[in-house]
Amino acid sequence: MKSLPEFRRQYARPLACWATLISLSIYGAPSLSQTVSASSHTAKVTATVDPSLNLAIEDSPFGLADGLIRELRNGGYVLYVRHGALLPNTVDKVGNGEWWKDCQNTRRIGPEVQVQMRAFADALSRQRIAVYELISSEFCRSYDTAVLLGVAIPQRNAVLNDFTATSSKTQSLSPLDAYAAGIGQLLTKPIPPRTNRILVAHALPPTIIHPALSTLPEGHTAIFKVEPANRFHYITTISPGQWQSIGKQSVTATFTVIQSPPPQVTAAVQPASNVPVIDATKELKGAALLAALRKGGFNLYMRHAASNVGQDANLLQVPLWWENCAIQRNIADVGREQARKVGAAVRELKIPVSQVVTAQFCRTRDTGHAMDLGPIEITEDLNHQIGQRAGFDVNVARFKQLAELPLKGTNRILVSHTHGSPRPQERIMGGMQEAEIVVFQPDNKGSSEPIARIPVAEWDSLLKSEPAPKP
Repeated sequence: MKSLPEFRRQYARPLACWATLISLSIYGAPSLSQTVSASSHTAKVTATVDPSLNLAIEDSPFGLADGLIRELRNGGYVLYVRHGALLPNTVDKVGNGEWWKDCQNTRRIGPEVQVQMRAFADALSRQRIAVYELISSEFCRSYDTAVLLGVAIPQRNAVLNDFTATSSKTQSLSPLDAYAAGIGQLLTKPIPPRTNRILVAHALPPTIIHPALSTLPEGHTAIFKVEPANRFHYITTISPGQWQSIGKQSVTATFTVIQSPPPQVTAAVQPASNVPVIDATKELKGAALLAALRKGGFNLYMRHAASNVGQDANLLQVPLWWENCAIQRNIADVGREQARKVGAAVRELKIPVSQVVTAQFCRTRDTGHAMDLGPIEITEDLNHQIGQRAGFDVNVARFKQLAELPLKGTNRILVSHTHGSPRPQERIMGGMQEAEIVVFQPDNKGSSEPIARIPVAEWDSLLKSEPAPKP
């Protein structure tokens, strides 16, 4: 690895050239013809830039930036950046050997990447978000993006290469599995306290790691939280414009007490004795329920597994307390066993699940992890009413999640809480047991209704009554 003085000597001049020329393209005369240089340690190329190209970034405000900034300051996150936008009309000339290291014959980044990475780096600097290490793939477009980010000396790592450049010889794993395992290690490797890791790489094949990395736009950042036991969960995706907006936020370094009253919590609605919570003409049970779930198209709403009692009551005036596992009610050992039991039954019964989404509360996240049905996605949409920020209606957001259509032929699992929703369709949530699932059927018209409920004990009956289909 190069020393910092060597790094500066090598890159200061090319980066200064980038900054000067891009500044001219933004502020100079429209008729001025520009040439922009991009450089890595293996090659230097130039490209003519359209002088009318607008390289400025517009702010894209991010509603949860305040809490996100505090979390990133505390550290323990991996920021996965897809390389910057590519120059048009360029192609990768695939050849023998390590062809991806030949910068003259691979696709390169465009001039707007300098502006985007500067906005990203400024946000990290202004918000005092520390970076422990910066790792890129061996492709020049990734390495150049990391160089332009400039928050640390980039380290190249073949593990992050585009899948087209992998040549795994691992006998026990397929090339795709080995590729996923390597990237997974970088997403879960421990990080020193109060720092974060940045990975600069490529979009991934759609069947591995997490869907956010398969659809990640160029220059955007997917943020993952490193969890114990080689686990992680997805937080959100940030655009360059959102980084620019985050860089302008004024956020205190520590939690402050909210003087205004906490959000009012609606008491759980107990269903009237003469009004069924599930329409008897639509309710599914036993073999009929399993057959429907195997075809997909349902949202399986799950209350978090059994947790310890009485640890949340004094936290209502601490902003975002539900993101701190140390000061809230957490999942108990019996709850972990419940979640593992549900996950194992779902796998054994061959019920297809394409997405596991949980609330931000630690007990919902831990429930999602313990089921072991794939990576989990975190959203405030599924928070309890006591965990909603000012101006956000969690009841509306949750109902939209229930109405969302899963991928064709699959189901979604939503891990949340009991709720006192005013909607008739959600009255069933007021009496859910811990780790119980209520199956909701979205109607493709913005609504959804319950058609079955599965307490934890019911999975044993389903396993005994209906064997899984043969492969």
